[in-house]
Amino acid sequence: MSRDQDSNAVELGAIELRGVTDHPVPDRSEFVSAPATIYVIDDDQRFVLSLSALGQSMGLAVCSFASGEAFFHQFDAEKRGCLILEARLPDMSGLEVQERLAAMPIAPPIIFAATETDVQTVVRAKRMGAVNFLLKPSVSETDLWESILAALECDTANRTAYQGRQSQLNALSRLTAPERQVLGLLLTGHTNRAIAASLSVSRRAAESRRARLMRKLGLNSLPDLVRFGIDVGLFPSEDGRPETQLA
Repeated sequence: MSRDQDSNAVELGAIELRGVTDHPVPDRSEFVSAPATIYVIDDDQRFVLSLSALGQSMGLAVCSFASGEAFFHQFDAEKRGCLILEARLPDMSGLEVQERLAAMPIAPPIIFAATETDVQTVVRAKRMGAVNFLLKPSVSETDLWESILAALECDTANRTAYQGRQSQLNALSRLTAPERQVLGLLLTGHTNRAIAASLSVSRRAAESRRARLMRKLGLNSLPDLVRFGIDVGLFPSEDGRPETQLA
């Protein structure tokens, strides 16, 4: 299709992308360059070629796979990026790929780009955190561009949060058994006097252990300690059990 025939359509690679003139492409200078990869799971080679062209224009690498299993065989969670995912794949569905990634400590944010779908699939994908759900072949370059930027921002935030939590868990692992006992009692509302009585130690010993654990955790106050406990999963979750065990 030529621009004379339709001013609201352009071709990106071999796939026609519509609506670009309606929504100007974001200023590319605003994109923060950093090593990142657009992963694509799709057996539609025309669409993959289109995404490769778009990724190149954004300064991003594109790594494509024809199936979910092929992706998981080579996927490296340490690498920054996002995933553009077809909903219907030959070996496993897009939702199954999403569920498998959701079980990992850190995984790339997902953008669905489906040839066809239904309401239930879209709802499940969004509930599990999909950045966007786009439909081929009429998806616009602008929608893809903005979705990729949003996904990469999400990936950066997720990785920052993950690294922060790992740092907290490392600090927690440095506590001695007596300090962990005091921490558990503090998080259940015990005072220094009550802690001393519960552990059959002097109040001074209880206070000393409390001061040491606060120093090791880099905390200054009881509210800080409560927030730390929430962040690392020391409080009971919906199933009644804490995610992280002190013992």
